[in-house]
Amino acid sequence: MATYEVLEEYVHSQRAAIDAQQPIVLEVRDVETFERLTVRARVAPPGSALADSHELVLRDLAENVAAADWRIVILEEIDPDSADIRPQSDFRKSAPDGV
Repeated sequence: MATYEVLEEYVHSQRAAIDAQQPIVLEVRDVETFERLTVRARVAPPGSALADSHELVLRDLAENVAAADWRIVILEEIDPDSADIRPQSDFRKSAPDGV
């Protein structure tokens, strides 16, 4: 079983799709090889069942563990140049215009 890490903002910005059990596109890092991958995957929060899944650790901008026990099933690897993925900062979403 592999372990992957993801910036928590990728997950937060797509939480509605995750809750609807839809595949999402995100960038993950393989913990063993430190390789960054852009993938289409199914992601599940702690306590949710996801068959044939791997561990997913959410990290904050300071590289601290923000949440553990998430699950991921990678459906396909995507060319990073063809994917439009941008994490949305929780701070930026709540900050007033011009900040």
